[in-house]
Amino acid sequence: MKLEYDITETVQAEAQDYIDKEGNPFKADVIRTDYIPTNFEATPKNYVLRENHESENTLKWLFIDQMHKDWLTELGYDNTVYYVDKETKEILKYEDDIPVDDPIFGMTDEKDNVNEI
Repeated sequence: MKLEYDITETVQAEAQDYIDKEGNPFKADVIRTDYIPTNFEATPKNYVLRENHESENTLKWLFIDQMHKDWLTELGYDNTVYYVDKETKEILKYEDDIPVDDPIFGMTDEKDNVNEI
């Protein structure tokens, strides 16, 4: 299944006062971005962020990842078994490529051993 949704951006507040890292004042709009499902039943999601925020891309992708996990749960999928591809928006099943007893990837770090005295 491919998740299809509309994305709308609206100005929630115009020309708000901010101060940058160097202490200089500036103005920027506050933008609300809504994600509204169109081909499935789930709760619409949104986030609010200042325009041209220095971490905009990172925050956007973190939000989208969490949104996809929430929607998978709402649709009845186990999000430890399924995920939504960021490019295609298709629901896919995780592959078990790395066996648990793999000599490199299956090892735990010594500091993770909580039973050590």
